[in-house]
Amino acid sequence: MLIHADRQQYNTPVLTNIIPDQDQIATDLTEWLKTTLKHTKTGRPKVVLVAMTDEREPQEYPLLPGLAHRSIRNQRKAFILKALENFHPIQVEVPDYSFRHGLAIWQAHPDADIYISLSDQIAIAIKHLLIAKTGCADWMHRVVGFDNSQLAQQEGLVSFAQDLNYIGKLAVNRLSAFFEGIPTYMWPEPSLWPRPDETPIKVFLAHNQNSN
Repeated sequence: MLIHADRQQYNTPVLTNIIPDQDQIATDLTEWLKTTLKHTKTGRPKVVLVAMTDEREPQEYPLLPGLAHRSIRNQRKAFILKALENFHPIQVEVPDYSFRHGLAIWQAHPDADIYISLSDQIAIAIKHLLIAKTGCADWMHRVVGFDNSQLAQQEGLVSFAQDLNYIGKLAVNRLSAFFEGIPTYMWPEPSLWPRPDETPIKVFLAHNQNSN
């Protein structure tokens, strides 16, 4: 069983690949932008997108039909760019997703209206810089993170989420159903197993309340 592996046509003995279903990202972000634009003072807001550079697309197995990306990370970024295509976002590439990059990003773009980061840590760093440097009271309409980490929830950050606890339960259920559903003589014979599939878990935009 694979979890968040690249989206490819795997062979047995892979049973399934548990993947984030990211199709809703563009829709959710577009709806959030409609709401947050009411809080901006400019006709076309300055939008900054913070992400790591696209990773090399793997080629070990065939691409699944209908997909443009094997890489989950690259697909995620593509969906976000789709939602932002009318805003001409400034793309800032970072080597990793640690909070230490927040200051440099804010110093380079202190006049940005919206910051969208594929990292909760960086998004939270920018949130605190906005508050400390500008007294910004509407940061919740200006910053979006990714992963909906425990820290993001505590900070009241708007962040893309998936139910990570559910992944473990789903993995156990899939394994149990598989071994209960095929004869025991097939267990050591992966060539007789069903073709590997994908098991999606929905990604959605979580609107957390600040607990501080």
